[in-house]
Amino acid sequence: MEETGYTSNHFIETGILSPNPATHTNLTYCFLATDVECVADLKLDLTEQIDVVLLPLKKVVEGIDKGMLLQTLHISSLFFALKKLDKVQFS
Repeated sequence: MEETGYTSNHFIETGILSPNPATHTNLTYCFLATDVECVADLKLDLTEQIDVVLLPLKKVVEGIDKGMLLQTLHISSLFFALKKLDKVQFS
């Protein structure tokens, strides 16, 4: 909520990632929030600049191919969420 103004009462853990197991022991815990609502203004630190952009899922997935999302943890957590929502098809 702090960085986007959005929150939910429904969070589902979707997976755990090891960002760089060769050199670090930290883990990233991924969650999917459902029934999300905008309930507050952004509360950013002085050095933060965040633009909240709402996109349909199809545009987000297309954006990965276009380089819109490059951060590995973001794309991996999106995969976990899509899998949890049964949006990933395996042949």
